Amino acid sequence: GQHAGPESLPQLDKDNVHVWMVEEKSTNRDDEEFVQSMYSILSPQEQARYNRNLANPGAVDQAYSFLLARALLRTTLSRYCPTVEPDEWIFVTNKYGRPCVNWEMSLGFKPLNQELRALRFNLSHCSG
Repeated sequence: GQHAGPESLPQLDKDNVHVWMVEEKSTNRDDEEFVQSMYSILSPQEQARYNRNLANPGAVDQAYSFLLARALLRTTLSRYCPTVEPDEWIFVTNKYGRPCVNWEMSLGFKPLNQELRALRFNLSHCSG
């Protein structure tokens, strides 16, 4: 893949939190190639949600924020687990309505460093 391998990342362990963020205003939502590159790694369900929001004139900003967040999530997970491409991640919703990785479906028969199974993430959107 095009993402950095885990050797370039801080060590994952239960006592550390890694924060990844993207400043929306530093991106160019008018760059069709950039938007398409993010859109292409989304699942069909994520693409449908993005398209629904995009079709609503009052939710265009929300659609772009969703696209950025999901693309960042997928590419970041692939940095920690480079055997899984960004478009291969499969998520399920936990009892709180938050996405979490379906490891078995995402990995198939690919090897996994066992520390990664304990990986947890949280997506937050904020403006300002």
